[in-house]
Amino acid sequence: MQSLVPFEPVRAPHKTKRFWVSVAFFGLLPIVLAPLYMASRGYPPFPLRVQVRSGIITFATCLAFLWLGFRFGRTGWFIVAMCMFTIALFAWFHSGFVATSMRLTKRWSEPLTGA
Repeated sequence: MQSLVPFEPVRAPHKTKRFWVSVAFFGLLPIVLAPLYMASRGYPPFPLRVQVRSGIITFATCLAFLWLGFRFGRTGWFIVAMCMFTIALFAWFHSGFVATSMRLTKRWSEPLTGA
């Protein structure tokens, strides 16, 4: 009999209904929310090619993280949280460094004028 506690490990996560419902929910969430977010910010939609590739990557990452969390219980969920924190930190630093380097490049690439 399965445990009703959501953080207990499951020997074969791919055989449980809870796992596949979670996969479906977290797989469909970016598909629904990404276009809504972009439309609310006034950005044009990405090309279909970009949406399909990013969807495949998101789904594969989601599947691996959910399997790890369900299989190893609290320890697995902690590892998933640390991986997500690392990915978010990397994206935050990368976007900040890219913006800074673009400003510096633009400033140094402008021609010198005046005295």
